[in-house]
Amino acid sequence: MVLDLGLKGKCDAPLTSALPRASFSSSSALSSSHGPGFASLHRRDGAGGWTPLVSDQHQWLQIDLGERMKVTAVATQGGYGSSNWVTSYLLMSSDSGRNWKQYRQEESIWGFPGNTNSDSVVHCSLQSPFETRFLRFLPLAWNPKGRIGMRVEVYGCAYRSEVVHFDGKSSLLYTFIQKSTTPTKEVISLNFNSRKSDGILFHRQGRNGKNFTLELAQGKLVLSLNSGEANMSSLDVPAALSLGSLMDDQHWHSILLELYSTHGSLTVDKYTQLFQAQPGSSYLDLGYKISFGGIPEHGKLSTFPHKNFDGCFENLFYNGVDITDLSKKYKSQILFMGNVSFSCSQPQTVPMTFLSSRSYLALPHTNGEDIVAIAFQFRTWNRAGLLLTSQLSHRSGNLVLFLGDGKLKLSLSSRGHPVKTIIAGDGLNDGQWHSVSLSSKGNHVNMKVDSNAASAAHTLSGWMGPSDSYYFGGCPENISGSGCGSCLEGFQGCLRLISIGEKVVDPISVQEGVLGSFSDLQIDSCGIIDRCFPSYCEHGGKCSQTWAAFSCDCTDTGYTGATCHSSMYEQSCEAHKYQGKDSSGLYYIDSDGSGPLGPALVYCNMTDTVWTSAQHNGSHLVKVKGLQGDHPQPVMFKYRASMDQLQAIVNHADHCHQELTFHCKKPRLSEHHGGSPVTWWVGTNETHTLNAQNCTCGLEGNCIDPQYHCNCDADQNEWTSDTVVLSHKEHLPVTQIVMTDTDRPHYEAAYSLGPLLCQGDNSFWNSASFNTEISYLHFPTFHGELSADLSFFFKTTASSGVFVENLGITDFIRLELHAPEEVVFSFDVGNGPCEVTLQSPTPLNDNRWHHVRAERNVKEATLRVDQLPQKMQPAPADGPVRLQLSSQLFVGGTASRQRGFLGCIRSLRLNGVALDLEERATVTPGVEPGCAGHCSSYGHLCHNGGRCLEKHAGIQCDCASSAFEGPFCSQEVSAYFGAGSSVIYNFQEHDNNTFNNSSSSLVESSHEELKLTREIATLSFRTTGAPSLLLYVSSFFEEHLTVVLTPDGSLQVRYKLDRHKEPDVLDFDFKNLADGQLHRLKIHRAASVILVEVDQYARKQAILSSGTEFSAVRCLVLGTISELPGVDTDTQLAATRGFTGCLSAVSFGGATPLKAALRPGGAAQVTILGSVIAANSCMEGSAWELMPSFTEGAGSGSNNEGEPLVNANRGILLPSEVKLKKLAAGKKLLEEYQRRNGPARSAEPKRKKKTKKGGNPKTNAAGDGHSAEGVAKDHAGLEPPPLLGTVRAAGVKSDPGPSATEDLERCYQDLVLALDASRIQNEQLCREMEHLKQVNKELQERQEETACMHEALGAEREQYKLSVQMVASEKSSLQSALAHMWQVADGRDLERDHLTSRLQVVAQRMRELEMKLSTISTTETDTELHNLELIKALNRVTLQLQQKSKRCEHLEDENMELRDMLDALLTQKANMDIQMHMCQQVLVEHAELEIQLKSMRELATTFKLERDSLEEELMVERCTGKEKAWQLLEEVGRLREEREQGARQVLELEGELMELRVQLADLQHPAGPSQAEQRLQAQALQLQKELKTLEEHLHLQVEENQSLHLQSLEQQQRLWLLEKKEEEWEQHASDWCKILETMEKEQETKRCMLVCNCELKEQLAQLQDAWQRLSIENDSLAGGTAVVVFILVCLAAITIHIYQQRWLYPKNKADIEKAGAETEISLT
Repeated sequence: MVLDLGLKGKCDAPLTSALPRASFSSSSALSSSHGPGFASLHRRDGAGGWTPLVSDQHQWLQIDLGERMKVTAVATQGGYGSSNWVTSYLLMSSDSGRNWKQYRQEESIWGFPGNTNSDSVVHCSLQSPFETRFLRFLPLAWNPKGRIGMRVEVYGCAYRSEVVHFDGKSSLLYTFIQKSTTPTKEVISLNFNSRKSDGILFHRQGRNGKNFTLELAQGKLVLSLNSGEANMSSLDVPAALSLGSLMDDQHWHSILLELYSTHGSLTVDKYTQLFQAQPGSSYLDLGYKISFGGIPEHGKLSTFPHKNFDGCFENLFYNGVDITDLSKKYKSQILFMGNVSFSCSQPQTVPMTFLSSRSYLALPHTNGEDIVAIAFQFRTWNRAGLLLTSQLSHRSGNLVLFLGDGKLKLSLSSRGHPVKTIIAGDGLNDGQWHSVSLSSKGNHVNMKVDSNAASAAHTLSGWMGPSDSYYFGGCPENISGSGCGSCLEGFQGCLRLISIGEKVVDPISVQEGVLGSFSDLQIDSCGIIDRCFPSYCEHGGKCSQTWAAFSCDCTDTGYTGATCHSSMYEQSCEAHKYQGKDSSGLYYIDSDGSGPLGPALVYCNMTDTVWTSAQHNGSHLVKVKGLQGDHPQPVMFKYRASMDQLQAIVNHADHCHQELTFHCKKPRLSEHHGGSPVTWWVGTNETHTLNAQNCTCGLEGNCIDPQYHCNCDADQNEWTSDTVVLSHKEHLPVTQIVMTDTDRPHYEAAYSLGPLLCQGDNSFWNSASFNTEISYLHFPTFHGELSADLSFFFKTTASSGVFVENLGITDFIRLELHAPEEVVFSFDVGNGPCEVTLQSPTPLNDNRWHHVRAERNVKEATLRVDQLPQKMQPAPADGPVRLQLSSQLFVGGTASRQRGFLGCIRSLRLNGVALDLEERATVTPGVEPGCAGHCSSYGHLCHNGGRCLEKHAGIQCDCASSAFEGPFCSQEVSAYFGAGSSVIYNFQEHDNNTFNNSSSSLVESSHEELKLTREIATLSFRTTGAPSLLLYVSSFFEEHLTVVLTPDGSLQVRYKLDRHKEPDVLDFDFKNLADGQLHRLKIHRAASVILVEVDQYARKQAILSSGTEFSAVRCLVLGTISELPGVDTDTQLAATRGFTGCLSAVSFGGATPLKAALRPGGAAQVTILGSVIAANSCMEGSAWELMPSFTEGAGSGSNNEGEPLVNANRGILLPSEVKLKKLAAGKKLLEEYQRRNGPARSAEPKRKKKTKKGGNPKTNAAGDGHSAEGVAKDHAGLEPPPLLGTVRAAGVKSDPGPSATEDLERCYQDLVLALDASRIQNEQLCREMEHLKQVNKELQERQEETACMHEALGAEREQYKLSVQMVASEKSSLQSALAHMWQVADGRDLERDHLTSRLQVVAQRMRELEMKLSTISTTETDTELHNLELIKALNRVTLQLQQKSKRCEHLEDENMELRDMLDALLTQKANMDIQMHMCQQVLVEHAELEIQLKSMRELATTFKLERDSLEEELMVERCTGKEKAWQLLEEVGRLREEREQGARQVLELEGELMELRVQLADLQHPAGPSQAEQRLQAQALQLQKELKTLEEHLHLQVEENQSLHLQSLEQQQRLWLLEKKEEEWEQHASDWCKILETMEKEQETKRCMLVCNCELKEQLAQLQDAWQRLSIENDSLAGGTAVVVFILVCLAAITIHIYQQRWLYPKNKADIEKAGAETEISLT
């Protein structure tokens, strides 16, 4: 039972002020007046505090509180009136004066702050009060100009406890009363002190194998929970949780276990962990017995592996019942097993701590035998370290015992023999105690690790004898032998129970310098700590440690950093996109960054607007099952991400929706005509009915039955469908769907649920603009005690400014731009300010977005800006770790309104929580929401000629002029070309603006002509065919560019820029490019210089001779061309074969033929011939693996229909369709030929006849109504080579037959027609050339006019700029007004959301209260039933008592009188116990006074001796002083006489001088004074100097005399004080003698009183026995009368004796109090 004697729960009373001086002890004292007895707070006697003999870190001040007390605070002062004080110290505690434990204020704070002067008091409240008897103060640092000096006080209150001891074989079994109702809560609390690392604390068994056990396992508390499925006897019983560490340190630890039905909590010391029960099980349905200290043998299986507890319990309670008290009273509910006692003895084991690698302990070999026998125990976290080293006898070798990789290794080296190593044990660096024994005799050595470990024995080649000394843990610096020359680090850890030979080493003797020597050792304490408990590794990181540090393994956690705090993934798909990832696919996102939610795997659809897709397990069609009774069967949907992760994604998105599709045959979604819905769905723990008005057909107005808003409600006897889009973010995602209208016959239904789709990230673009230095945003206090991270984007043009600041009382955190190239992260957690500075090679105030991330944790602080190398600052070891902040968080400024930030801050996150800057900026003056201008920062993401366009939230890349597409114009437009296929791009239909200045230099042209002086052609290809035609560009003037792969796979480029010259043939023998790999080609021509680049590394330059201009560019062809005029055979072969493979990213100047052909919306006219199939990328798969299977006839070219498809992305045509189109085209050409030429040709009738015979005239639907001019115009755009190739290929068939001749004739006719068309086109080209020349002249004339117009346009442009500026200013004002309106609207929305959230909280609270009310009602009902049963039983008992009441009335009266007399007697006994206790206190005080009197006598003797010596010294000094005074007086008189005589001589000389001067004046000698006068003047000056010297000497003698006189007076005063003090001490001594005589008399009286009290106790015991007998024998009247007479006689005697003692005691008490008061006065 714990009693707190403070007033009303307070526990802050001073504990040391009333302690005797003997309760204080110390390591040493400077003198008797500096002893520990003077170390009480505010004490001024003695030297005014404790000061040790030597000021170092091995000194200590110890206080014995007399008994275990609860300590809540400490206070310190320096030495009174001195320069001695302590600036920091450690606090240690112990219950026995041995095995001290260091107190830690925080997780890693060891030291307490001390004093800064000698008088002020520094009070430190303990965050975690503790109970102890002994306290030690260990100074760490002190005033460098003084010594260690301390006066201390300890605050707390009394602490009483009840203990029970278990010896490792005993236990208690408590059976509690069974109740009719099941309890709602069970609580078990206790303190324990264990001697072993393993043992059961308590165990409770239930039915069907249910049980739970709390036990120590390797120094950790393990709560094993068994639901009944696991066998308790198995070794692998699942542990629900493990808590605590190193709890076998023989110190007290507290436990609180709270169990509810489905959950519970376990608190060990100050750490709490929650746990949940398994589904379907309860913690409160166990049996009515619980065992403590072990498991009883009858309930313990033979194979149960757990051990009983060895140690002590204190204040053991179960549901408020004091188990220890019941055990002491031997109640029937308690069953004892084994030896259980009620006192707790403290073991006297003295451990030692090796604090550093320089620590060592040197011990001599004291045993005279020639054997080596060493044993000890150790514990450590280090995997390596030197444990023991020694030199073998006769210096024949060395013995080294060390840890390596967690194993114990013994290395033996001797002269002339190889080194031998013995290895034993494994994993010995687990922080547990391990025993080691090492023995040798002769040449045999044996090593044993732990009692259960296998021993390792070895036979040496030589004899091994004992050494003179052994070095444990390390070696002194001046020792090189004894194995100390090894490179092993010293041991860091604890040692205990060291024995050499058969003698156990006493560490206290080592500490006192009696035995051995040591360095950097802490004796009588094991300072090991578990740095992994509590673990600072976050998000499931695995903690590992050494003696001085810990580290976290973040593998497979998704987080990184020293404590696994920082997420490895971006916060959203939007953030992934702006990291340059533009490919759609699966990505991990972490919505709350370093928060508790883990990363989630989602699908990111990277388009201009990013979509996040969260998949679930029910994307397929689900068929609805019929009702089973009245209960519908819901369908559950399980998502890849958790519900918390999905909720975070939804909250951060701009918009979310989910599509729900119903397929129904008869079932309805709602009742007819506004009836109640029969279909509903469940979102975020809320049920929502399906609103029929949300069906897509109802919104679009196209439902089957106009009366209803959904198709399914029409009750059709056929399958219909409805689509509903759920877009309320608050309701998403959908987790269940229920349809109930399926219980009628022939009713069928199914539905499918799409993935959760969310668009955007509102926190990523949430920004604010700071316009003044004094403006800022403020938010609630940032709480990042152990880990704090800040991340945001900023852009500015200012040179400095504070981004974020939060202050505490002394702590703070700040992030600022200190200079244009410098960002500083500063903070203070109690160790002093710490700064992390990052220097950027370029200025950061460039008005571009820069990303900053700063993190501070218990191990380090880091700072990173953009992609610059991270800066790191390690945290100081064993210092404060908690960041304590109290003020508001300031963003963009400081509390002092100085050094504010000018610019924009975006996406600010603190520990993963996004701050709404825009919402706060709307109500803050000087700050505006949003920040424009993103292209300057993200424009580089637009690749391949894409143009950046500004958006409110981000950017958009315009890929219109690029051969690429995608969000950042980085996705190639690719296509697979089959055999014989081609793409024709006509430039004449293209706008001339395609060729802009960035890609080409364009000469003035008409609609029909393009003249290029420079161009860039790019393409990527992948093929295995050679030769191949990659690119062909032709002009109206027979100029062309041809790019082919030769038969050997090399690249060949042909340029013909003048029709009258031969083409330039450029061969580039890079390598075989037809190797099935993707290659990128770039051709850059500027005038006559051409640069060819392949795969960005192979380059070659050449000079063209054919010309410098590419005139009248007409078309570009990719793929097959049947015939090229004016080319060599190899090029013609390549053109005929065309290209088979994959082409991508094709561009020529500003034209993008593939993109125009395959994507809708292109501006050019494109013709696709053959099989050209769009592909995602040419990188996917190999060319021959991914080539599509084309239709029959593709290889022969039969698919070339010749019909232009504008902007077509066309599939493969069927052979019948191809034939029909080919026949129609041939018929049309034939008719055109006949119209132009008539029947003039001789072969025409024959050809016409053959055509009619073999063709299909019905397919000629084009044209009898066309004229020759119309036909010429219609076909003017068809170039001859493709038509030739098409016609030639059209007549080739793979199977010969009867129609082969007709086909050949038809081919011949087609060729003639094609030649005629070519001739017509050539004539048209000549006419166009003449027209172009005329146009060129007109253009030259207009060029001069254009120059004049240019100047006018320049003036108009300036005016336009001014007008644009005016419009921009008006726009900004309108925007600000609009922003204000939006702010008001947002504020109302936020207010509404806040009210909604509050209503939801209130509703949730109402539901909880209703549940509690129902529980209480049930309990009240049970209680009433129980009360009724009790009332019935009570009535029955009352009837029985009434029957016997008449018989027992007179006995009850007598019993009542006896009870009253016994109560009075017990009260008198209690009063006498109190008086006896007070007498004992007086005796203790008497003994203390005797000790103080003895010390005072010793002090008086010391003072007397000092006084005698001082008197002698004063007498000697007085005599000496008198003699010196007489001498000085005589000398002074002599000097005065000399001075007077000198003065007279000076006067005489002056008179003589005057007479001489008169005489000289009479003689009138103008030449000056005579020689006699000069001599006289010199003598006068000399006399004056001597006189002055004498005066100075006299003055000095007078001053010295005065000082001697003052010293004499001081010594006389000191002598008088000593005499007075001696008289006072003599008076005190006489007073003490009188007090002692009085106290001896009083002691004799008290002894008599104690004897009388003993007699009274015996009589009282007899009375109690008589009372028990009387209560048992109520029916026997005769026996009762005798007992009553006896009791009355005893009571009379006792009463008389008590009155006598009461009369005597006040006298004695008054005398004692008077003597004590006189003693205190004399001491003062």
